[in-house]
Amino acid sequence: MKPFIAAGLLARGRVRDDDSVDTGNGVLEIKGRANPIRDEHLIGRAPLAEVLRWSSNIGIVKFAERLSNAEEYETLRDFGFGTPTGLSYPTESGGILRAPGSWSSQSSHSMAMGYEVSVTPLQLAAAYAVFANGGELIEPAIVKEVRSPDGSVRYRHTSRVVRRVVPKPVADKIRHMLLDVVDEGTALQAALDNYLLAGKTGTPRGTVRGRYVAGRYNPNFVGLFPGDAPQYVIVVKLAAPQGSIFAAQTAAPVTKAILQAAIAARDAALDRTKLASSVVPSKTGFAYQGVAPVGTPRLVARSSVDDSAVGGSVPFVATLPMPLSAPAPRTIRPVPDVAGLRLRDAVRSLHNAGFRVQLARADGGRGAGAAIGRVSLVTGAASTSPAAGEMAPAGTLVRLLLDH
Repeated sequence: MKPFIAAGLLARGRVRDDDSVDTGNGVLEIKGRANPIRDEHLIGRAPLAEVLRWSSNIGIVKFAERLSNAEEYETLRDFGFGTPTGLSYPTESGGILRAPGSWSSQSSHSMAMGYEVSVTPLQLAAAYAVFANGGELIEPAIVKEVRSPDGSVRYRHTSRVVRRVVPKPVADKIRHMLLDVVDEGTALQAALDNYLLAGKTGTPRGTVRGRYVAGRYNPNFVGLFPGDAPQYVIVVKLAAPQGSIFAAQTAAPVTKAILQAAIAARDAALDRTKLASSVVPSKTGFAYQGVAPVGTPRLVARSSVDDSAVGGSVPFVATLPMPLSAPAPRTIRPVPDVAGLRLRDAVRSLHNAGFRVQLARADGGRGAGAAIGRVSLVTGAASTSPAAGEMAPAGTLVRLLLDH
């Protein structure tokens, strides 16, 4: 829900690029609220873009206080929540979005984080499509066209704009912020090698018969692909997964797998001419340009790709230098020395080196401590906590310890 609150703030001029809020030590006590609001990542004083990048509950709650209850409700309502999407499906749920008259004193805080509201995956996809469509909410449809036996088109769907939700500059700004979520924030495991992906993770508590259940979560991820000129909006929702509950480690990788399959598929609903213009340089200088239904895929240098051949439904064949079943080698590299760096710089340095990052307190806890303190690598019994200079495979989890 955080990007929608951010869009409402920007559309009303309630936040500027240089505005920031203090998320403190990752724990926020609010009078009258039974449980404190907590953050998984410590980001200290941060602007709106950083709040979205690291999915800060505290940050969005503090920013959302700049909206009245009516404005927060109108923002979520305008994105399509609380009402059916208009799909021609008889049992579609409209979800739950209560009017401000029935809110408690804590509802505005909860709703900014995605609680006290219920949405369907279709509503979520349509709402995120606003950021892909320049600020317009589009009515979803199931049938694209109907053809007679002789192939003539008897019906063709035309898009219908429900309403303009936010100005185009606001929609584009939020979409660019969502690029950072995948590139440097909570959704690193959804990132694609050769295309930009915008998206947002969510890890809400699960409900049974309308009540939240302790220990049950429904992680989800919404992706806009490609991030610079979206053609797809993909929503992945997992119900009560075993093991990790975090969307970054569950729903995000599933999204990546779906997109990789779509890019490789011969008949995927992609405009490949436009997609070719969204290719970004890879670290190896090579790019996967699609996989044909037959034959062995091969890897080709980007300079040899004929973009004109990628248009329409024409597949581009590539061959790997090894069997598809063989796992890609994991590059071994030294863990950077980030001692003495500020938290944000240290995390960025480790991410750039190809490692995953987890924060920890000196006493072994997680998620608390000085928000903008200095950090040092944890060296201890955990095998996923190598010291500076040690060699480790790309993707290894490196834990950071706040020294004060």
